[in-house]
Amino acid sequence: MDIPKMTYSYIAVMECISLVKEQTWTVSRKNQHFAKSLELQKVFDFCYEKTRCLLFSDGWNDLDIYRKHSYDYKNFTKKELDKELQALKRFLQGELTSIYNLMQNGEVNVIL
Repeated sequence: MDIPKMTYSYIAVMECISLVKEQTWTVSRKNQHFAKSLELQKVFDFCYEKTRCLLFSDGWNDLDIYRKHSYDYKNFTKKELDKELQALKRFLQGELTSIYNLMQNGEVNVIL
């Protein structure tokens, strides 16, 4: 049984990587976390649209939890919310790095 390789656009993956790098991953007050969660939703959506990679769907669960916690920010400390935000950053960076490494190693098809 021959399973076809995934195909990724090099330009699209690089756009996602640059978008993640452009994001600010800190907030000064804990009530700003909800606005940050809405920004991150756009980043997740952008990366999914560009790559069509289902790996990002796992992060949406964590993003939903972060959004609920940031909406109810009075029941959480800033440190807890910051920790969730950094976990989302690591997730995005990890997924994009994985895709990029697969592209470099020839394990997936690459188009411009």
